[in-house]
Amino acid sequence: MTLNVVPGGPTPAGSVLRAKQAYLELMGVKVTLDCGIAFLCEDVPGYREGQQFREVMVEDPAELAPAFAAAEAHFAEHDARCSRWALAEAQDPAAIEPFLTERGFRRHDVQAVALTAWPEQPAHEAVRILPARPMRAAYIQCWESAMAYLPEDAREAAVAAAVERLDDHRMDSAVATVDGVPAGVGALFQVGDIGLVADFYVVPGLRRRGVGSALLHHAIALARRLMMRLVCAEVPLANPGGLAFLQRHGFVDGGRFVEFLRDDMPAPDYASW
Repeated sequence: MTLNVVPGGPTPAGSVLRAKQAYLELMGVKVTLDCGIAFLCEDVPGYREGQQFREVMVEDPAELAPAFAAAEAHFAEHDARCSRWALAEAQDPAAIEPFLTERGFRRHDVQAVALTAWPEQPAHEAVRILPARPMRAAYIQCWESAMAYLPEDAREAAVAAAVERLDDHRMDSAVATVDGVPAGVGALFQVGDIGLVADFYVVPGLRRRGVGSALLHHAIALARRLMMRLVCAEVPLANPGGLAFLQRHGFVDGGRFVEFLRDDMPAPDYASW
């Protein structure tokens, strides 16, 4: 079996966008609005990453203002606030960027990557990889560390959302330990025959000890057993270290896409890879 990064096949960028939509559906509902799809995380209302307007496609600039007003009204109706606009793969960002910038959003470029062959899987004897479901305390401890950059209420909501999606049958999450100490988390999210490498984080004091590699190799090995046709991931362009890490493990350029984040959304810890 070969991985399906071929001309005419699904693009990694498009596959990441498809998987991200399914990922958001784990914790909420989607509603189709004019020019895009609104995702609303009602189970964890304070989880701002769960409130997004995605697959945005605006062909006529005159549609921008009413589309923005409709999206804002939809989230406000549910006592929520949209955290990001994620553009459809075919949408030209230049047609939208000035409008959203004026309304408190900032551009966020994302690199999609994908495997073209199954890499060798070296052993990491010092790192133990365990399923996350029976290791909830360790899983939560790692997520609390990962979300430390957020204010307390937002941090609690983000951790609750991570625990909420842990039990979905499509989400195979793992916890890494070093000498019995929780060291990191990672997951393979399955959307049909697409495997999205997601939710990766390594605790700061245990980085550069093979934890990230061990978690990634575990996810890739699982994808191979499940006969995934495409294994992909996304990395913000603001995280060149994360991109280099994935490239060292066999991932190749799969295209870029653009999102716009509200200016008051804090920046995550990009050193986690």
